[in-house]
Amino acid sequence: MSKQAGAIPQTFTEPADAACIGSRLRTARRARNLTLRDVEATAGMSKAHLCRIESGASVPGLRLAARLASLYGFSLDALVAP
Repeated sequence: MSKQAGAIPQTFTEPADAACIGSRLRTARRARNLTLRDVEATAGMSKAHLCRIESGASVPGLRLAARLASLYGFSLDALVAP
């Protein structure tokens, strides 16, 4: 494979996939005894959207992912780590 300008270095590891991110968020929410409605009110998002994210059907945008990670007490890095 030839090296192309702007190519990602081979030391880069892919971030977690949608299902893994969703699972981490669901686990963190449940560990804090929060309901979907609790997070809906605090994070300013719909319960349906949170459900899609937790199921892996949707990936949160950067701002929302950072907001959720902060709400659950961990870093964005921890959320998307492989």
